[in-house]
Amino acid sequence: MEHKVDLVQYTVILLRRKKFLVVNFFLVCVVAAVYAFFIAKKQFAASVTFLPPTSESRGLSTFLSGFDLASVFGSDVMPEQILTVFVSHLLRRQIIEEFSLYEKYKIKDRPGRFQIALKKLDRNLEINTDEVGKMGISKYVSYTIRAYHESPDTSYLMARRVFGIVDSMVKEISADRGRRDRLFVEKQLALAKQRLDSLQEKFRAFQVTNKAYNVPEQVSASLRSYGQLRASILANEIQIQRLKRDYRSNYPSIASLKKTNRVLEEKLESLEKLTEPDIMPGLEVSAELVPRYTNFLRDMEVQNELIMLLSEELEQAKLKEVRDVSPLKIVDPAYVPDYKARPKRSVLAAGIVLIYMVLLCGTLILQHVYTSYLKHTRAFNEITGALRSRQ
Repeated sequence: MEHKVDLVQYTVILLRRKKFLVVNFFLVCVVAAVYAFFIAKKQFAASVTFLPPTSESRGLSTFLSGFDLASVFGSDVMPEQILTVFVSHLLRRQIIEEFSLYEKYKIKDRPGRFQIALKKLDRNLEINTDEVGKMGISKYVSYTIRAYHESPDTSYLMARRVFGIVDSMVKEISADRGRRDRLFVEKQLALAKQRLDSLQEKFRAFQVTNKAYNVPEQVSASLRSYGQLRASILANEIQIQRLKRDYRSNYPSIASLKKTNRVLEEKLESLEKLTEPDIMPGLEVSAELVPRYTNFLRDMEVQNELIMLLSEELEQAKLKEVRDVSPLKIVDPAYVPDYKARPKRSVLAAGIVLIYMVLLCGTLILQHVYTSYLKHTRAFNEITGALRSRQ
C-alpha cells in the first residue's frame, strides 16, 4: 500500500510541475529533431554476401576409388573460422591504415590509438551469419560483411576490401596447409620406400639362403614327387604280393622290386626330413618356409599399397599448395549505396526525448525527496557536516 501512496505522491509532484515539463518537452523535441535531421551524420552501408568454404571429408575408399578432386579444390578452413579471420587484428590494422581511419577518428597522435580505433571500427564494420540446423546443431550457410561510412563510395570500397582480405587469408591458410601436408607426406613416402627397400633386401637374402624362389610352387612340386613315390611303392608292394603267390620269396623279380622299394623309401624319407636348402624343399622345412615367405610377400604388398596411397596424397598436397582458386563464393556483391543506412532519424529523436524526459522527471522527484525528507534528517546533516569539517 505504501508503494501506491508513494507512486501517487510522485505523480502529484510531477503534475504540479506540468507547465515546466511541457515546456521542456517541446524544447527537447525541437533540439532532438534538429540534431537527428540536421546535425547527426548520415552513414551509408555496403555489404557483401558469400557462401563459406565446403568442408572436405575423405577416407580410404576415396583413395582406392581414384583421385579426389573435392579434396583439391575444397578448403582446409572451417566455416566457423571465417569469424576468427574477420575479427583478427591483421585485417583490422590493414583497414584502419588503408582508409586513414586514424585521421577520420581524430586520434592520429593519441597514445593507444590502435585500440581506440578498434572500438570505433567495431561500430562501423560487422559480419552477420545465416545458420540452419535443429536440436542445437547448426551450421553456417552464408556470411554478410557490412561496412558503414559517411561516404557511399568509401563504404563500398571498404566492404569489397574487407572481403578481399578475408578471401586472401583463407587462400593463404589453405596453401599453407597444402605445403605442410606436402612436407609431411614426402617424409612419410621416403620412410615407406626405405622400409620397402629393406624388406626386399631381406627377402632376397632369404630366397638365396633357402633357395626359396617360389615356395608355394616348390612345395607343390615336392608334394607331387612325394605322392608319385608313395604310389610307386604301393604298386610295387602289390606286384610283390602277386608274385609271392606263384614263386618263392627269393625269386629275382621279387628281390628286385624290394630293392626298388627300399630306394624309393629312402627318397621319401629324404623329402620328409631334408633340411639342406634345395629347389624341392623337405616337407618339414616347408612348414617353416611357407609362413616366412608369405609374411615377406604380405609386408611388401602392404608397403607397395602404402606408397601408392602416399603418392596420390603427395600429388593432391602439391595441387593444394599452388592453387589460387577462392573457396568463397560471392552470391551478393557489394554496390555503391544510394540511400543512408543509419541513423533512423525518428528513432534517434524519440530516444533523445525519452531519455531527457526520464532524467528530468527523476531529477524533480529527487529534488522533492531532498527538500522534504533528506535535508531535515539527522543522519544527512551529520554526513554533510563531516564533509564540511574535512574541507
